[in-house]
Amino acid sequence: GYILFKDQSNGNQTYGGGRALSIDISDPGKLNYVDFNMARNQSCAYSYFCTCPFSPEENILPFAVTAGEKTPHIY
Repeated sequence: GYILFKDQSNGNQTYGGGRALSIDISDPGKLNYVDFNMARNQSCAYSYFCTCPFSPEENILPFAVTAGEKTPHIY
């Protein structure tokens, strides 16, 4: 599965548009944690010439996720 999410770190420590997680949901009964260390930026974090989907309202977290990829520095 592919999860888009936003959190309280967006725009400060992480990309403002949110990040994404890939998780294995082939057996939902065995899913007992989400590893936010694997959170990554979408392609729009690296280029002004692409578009990315928005995170759904229900995936906006009320806390900062400080794990995973941080804001990229584009030069």
